[in-house]
Amino acid sequence: MFKRIAPILLLVPVLAAMTATSTASAGATPQWPQFRYGPARVGYNPDETTLTTSNVGTAVLGWNVPLPSAARYLLASPVMSGSTLYFAASKLIAVNTSNGHVRWQVSPGGSPQTEATPAIDGTDIFVAWSVSKTSGVVQSRSATTGSLNWSRTVPSTDFTTGPDTLGVRNGLVYFTDITSVTHWTLYALVESTGATAWSDSFTGGAPFTPPALNASVLVVGLSTGAVDAVNPTTGAHLWSATTPALVDGIAIGGTTAYVVEPCYVVALSTATGANIFTTKPPGCSATGYFGPAYAYEEVYVGSNDGHLYAINAVTGAITWTATTGSGSDPSVANGVVYRCFDTLQAFNASTGTTLLTVTVPSGGLSITDVDIAGGQIYLTHGGPHRLTYATMYKLP
Repeated sequence: MFKRIAPILLLVPVLAAMTATSTASAGATPQWPQFRYGPARVGYNPDETTLTTSNVGTAVLGWNVPLPSAARYLLASPVMSGSTLYFAASKLIAVNTSNGHVRWQVSPGGSPQTEATPAIDGTDIFVAWSVSKTSGVVQSRSATTGSLNWSRTVPSTDFTTGPDTLGVRNGLVYFTDITSVTHWTLYALVESTGATAWSDSFTGGAPFTPPALNASVLVVGLSTGAVDAVNPTTGAHLWSATTPALVDGIAIGGTTAYVVEPCYVVALSTATGANIFTTKPPGCSATGYFGPAYAYEEVYVGSNDGHLYAINAVTGAITWTATTGSGSDPSVANGVVYRCFDTLQAFNASTGTTLLTVTVPSGGLSITDVDIAGGQIYLTHGGPHRLTYATMYKLP
């Protein structure tokens, strides 16, 4: 167990990473199973083959439907596997990807609220809620029916600081949980039972984004600018590094952790925490940076200064800059970079050329990830009567 002492600032998630050797799996089930696609938080789907740089510009609206009232204040990103899209708010809601119709919805009981994006592994989906002012639950449920496999109670203060976005790997379920104004805990639960495999308690700067992990390292970025690394199997502390500002997002690509902060993109060695590069885009005036996504040896970062940046993942040099609206997390699939706030946009991942610009229907804003799988684009956004809408785009 290791502890850090520092001033605290509370808030929550974003990030991404992939390797240049990733290849699409033939006949793979369409999926976007975790926040930013997977536990490394890469924001990259290696299996998408239908939507391309040549045809994405023809994408049309497939459906746009209001979600049940339980999703009225949806803040978590959707996840998807097969023919089902999942949303977590005061209930876990499963939606048919072909038409947007609700398959089922379940509640953990109490007064549930969450900002935590669920995680899917095989036939199970893992979801976290705050259910009172002092406690939260992490649950494993059937991804097919919503039936409960197990439920684990953890301390919580409120839904913005309770059990956060989940990551699943190594047979373990990982999440952070802020338990008071000055304390938070990093948990690893056994995927099959919910028992604690290990936990580490921290004092001071809070996590601003979900941890990112691969088979050998888990990294978490803090509001103080610190990045801590632990062994994901044992929780043993590996290293700590200092970065210029609070960490908005973190991802692991290969042997590098990519850290996104206001006006900075930092690359750290996952083995030692040593700095590989620090890039500051010219003329930066943004208070928020978004992402990163990692693919094709590039790091893609959104910004509130109205730009999307592609940064060489080895040297830190800026490859291209594209004009966007307000900042949002970029997602990548099959040579295309996607982002959405009030407008869904798609860009050529190699050149930054704009391929698609579509205004979000119902006059809403999207603050969650764009998921791309099976030739379809999924997002959520606000709409009339304070409802949350789920939207799908596809080829004509």
